Amino acid sequence: MRMHEPLSPTTPATFQPALQVADAQAAYWLAQVTLRLRREVCWLWRQHGLLAGAADGNGGLLPPIADPLQTTLDLARFDSDKQIFFASDETALWLTRQLQMPPANGTGEAPPGGGFTWAAAALDLAPAERFVLALALAGVSDSAAGSVFAACQNDATRTRPTLALAQRLG
Repeated sequence: MRMHEPLSPTTPATFQPALQVADAQAAYWLAQVTLRLRREVCWLWRQHGLLAGAADGNGGLLPPIADPLQTTLDLARFDSDKQIFFASDETALWLTRQLQMPPANGTGEAPPGGGFTWAAAALDLAPAERFVLALALAGVSDSAAGSVFAACQNDATRTRPTLALAQRLG
């Protein structure tokens, strides 16, 4: 896929490409989670000075775990730098544009009971709540996401998503 092409319905919504998501709303929100995690990893590479090495073959390594206190203090300190990076780095900008894609329209039929779309409608979930639901779903359905969760949470033992991660990705 070229950098300027929008996501297609066949683009995987998760890190695990073999994971097929039939529910269009679930696929959309899982893709939102995956794209935001990818963008956060891109920022962490930049923040840790590894982005320049990516072209030289950093082996796709996830960003190293940093001092937790310093990382927390740097959230506010580097927020404007992060937003500028998201708007100017080619990969981060592409990911940001993908995040702006609207969700697929429903078929107009009532969704089958028990699925993501049904639960979101039955609970009248707002977009932020749908995102958190998808983040939790990604944590139990996408076997490849654990190391990315850990890297984004700056803790090798946190291989499941948290509400703090949802706030960071929001």
